[in-house]
Amino acid sequence: MGIIKKTLILTVFLILMLSSLNVIYAENAASANSDLQNSTAKTYTDLSAKINENPYSDSIDLTESYRFDDDKDFNLSDGVVISKNITITGYNNASIDGNNKARGLFIDYNCTVTLKNLIFKNGFSESDGGAIILNANSTLTLLNCTFLNNNVYNSNGGAIAVYKNTTLNVYKSTFTNNTAIRASDLEWKQFKQGMGSSIASSTGAYVNLQDTRFIDNHGYLTTILVVSYDDIDYRVSTLIVNNCLFENNTSNSSGVIYLDELGQGEIRNSIFRNNYVSTSGGTIVLDACHSAVVDRCSFESNHAVKGGAIQIKVFEYDYRSNVTIINCNFTNNRASEHGGAVYSKYGLTKIYNCIFENNYCDKGGAIYAKFATLTISDSEFNRNSALYGGALFLRTDNNYIDDTIFKNNRASVKGGAVYTKMEGISSNNCQYIGNHAHKGNDVYGVFYAQITQTSSIFSDVQLKIRITSPWKLSIPQKIKLTFKGSKNYKTGWIYTASNGYLYYNLPLDLDVGKYSLTISMESGICNANPTINVVKAPAKLAIKKCTTRYKSDKSFKFYVKNAKTGKAIRNAKLNLKVYTGKHYNVYNVKSDSNGLVKFDTSKLSIGKHIVEVTSQNKNIKLSKTKSSIKIKKAKAKIIAPKVVKRHSKLKVTVKNKASGKAISKTKFKVKISHGKTLNVKTNSKGIFKISAKNLTKNSYKCTIYLENKNYNIKNKFSFKVK
Repeated sequence: MGIIKKTLILTVFLILMLSSLNVIYAENAASANSDLQNSTAKTYTDLSAKINENPYSDSIDLTESYRFDDDKDFNLSDGVVISKNITITGYNNASIDGNNKARGLFIDYNCTVTLKNLIFKNGFSESDGGAIILNANSTLTLLNCTFLNNNVYNSNGGAIAVYKNTTLNVYKSTFTNNTAIRASDLEWKQFKQGMGSSIASSTGAYVNLQDTRFIDNHGYLTTILVVSYDDIDYRVSTLIVNNCLFENNTSNSSGVIYLDELGQGEIRNSIFRNNYVSTSGGTIVLDACHSAVVDRCSFESNHAVKGGAIQIKVFEYDYRSNVTIINCNFTNNRASEHGGAVYSKYGLTKIYNCIFENNYCDKGGAIYAKFATLTISDSEFNRNSALYGGALFLRTDNNYIDDTIFKNNRASVKGGAVYTKMEGISSNNCQYIGNHAHKGNDVYGVFYAQITQTSSIFSDVQLKIRITSPWKLSIPQKIKLTFKGSKNYKTGWIYTASNGYLYYNLPLDLDVGKYSLTISMESGICNANPTINVVKAPAKLAIKKCTTRYKSDKSFKFYVKNAKTGKAIRNAKLNLKVYTGKHYNVYNVKSDSNGLVKFDTSKLSIGKHIVEVTSQNKNIKLSKTKSSIKIKKAKAKIIAPKVVKRHSKLKVTVKNKASGKAISKTKFKVKISHGKTLNVKTNSKGIFKISAKNLTKNSYKCTIYLENKNYNIKNKFSFKVK
């Protein structure tokens, strides 16, 4: 029994010992794995040594990753220093990891550096540039690099900061989840902190971004910051963006791109999608830019405060922005205050060939302009909405809108398409279709019409019409005119001119008398119902004597004109009494839209005919007018081949020389040289034939004769028999 007990105790002891060993082994194994994992990433000290091991080498390859180590790299928290011209190329996903404690690289002054295929992650700095800082007068080129989870605190440039007179070229790279934050929003000294979650540049910089993606970055102010004026120094900076993607980036202010005072830039072929600004600014902010172009870009579902997609403003009143937006699409953008897609304050904004669709804000569903010069051309505004100004809210006198369509825009209060209280609006060839405002179901509000009848004469009734809103807007309107009287007439849709005026000549001749006029609008109310009076037109003829030949197809022409205004009288019905000797015939004629009357003289015989013109139209006054038509005998034109084969026939065509028509079924004499004379007759096509059977091979000259009351023909032709 004692042996069994001892055995049991020993067994339990052994089990406990084995368990303890297993625990110790597991702990040691975990520790070993952790040490192994840390050991696979080399330190910043190793990276610095590799960069500087050969002072004459201008390129190195990185095949491993490098991670900041608190113990070994304590003097490199500002980043591994590069102080020479060098190209660094990464392989095997080589990375530089700041361990959320250190910056990646510190590029010294006056250096030219190229980085390829590298990953910069977890960089951190309490000064500028979480992953890289580029010092003055240096150039950095990035190709196929990734910036992930880099951060600055109370500083600028979450991933990259570039200083004065530098050049940054970025190609085919990605910036994801980089941040630039600041501790407080209260102190002025912190006003310019937390800017540029991905990139922040100083004055005199050239920033070139090509084929690069910016996704899920967050900054207190913007994702890309380009500065030209820093309150001390003014040097123009340039931003070039081409074929880039900006998606799901957030900021408290100024969106994803901030081109600061007096800078210049080009943003082309890029996509801006689902970016969010919470406090102030737009997705792109162009602040007093000397020159900026946004071309072939797409803005979709962005949200900001002023300018859901683009904000154009000035930091100082004396500065002016000059911005061109061309070939861009703006869809589903929102602004919590003004300008669902574009906000423009001061400066010059030009918008060409753009589409604005389904954008929204309180004022100016698509565009809000204040104290700016705004030009819009060849663009479309579809289904935008706002409280005021479904498409446009204009607080500026200098607006030029041409060849643009406003369709199905909505305002909850006023201005289905456009809301403004200003007068300086010039608009040409624009269309307003189906726009609606809750208070006044029209584009602008209730309209007023000023109508002056500048001419009341039949065939020359002209109206001077001006359509205005309650604010006397000089914007063209789409209207129809309805006339009711002895005749009823309704126009199609017509437009007033850019100054709001329309000089309208009635295309239809209303009979003499009084007519009521109603003006209607496509989607609005117009309060004018004037009376139009039409009086007889005093007419005169611009007529000359006519001389022509028999059946020449020439017309006897003359014009009917208003004796008072000199303008043509169209659709004037007239009688022509044509005397041939003592006999006469009466013909009814009518003037065309140019007041021209034509009478076919082919109806008349040889001789002189006296013409008397009188009016049969009750709407015009015309004194009897005389003229004459003289018809001469016709002459001929002969068409015959130059050569004919023996035993065949020579085909000869006879035509009226004046009209060019065939002289058909008419007898002629044809004298052939060597004394032979033939009697011939043309067929229905004016053709007769001469047989060459009895003619020898020779050249022959012919004369064709006809002398009767209508023709005087003596024409010569020649042919050769072969």
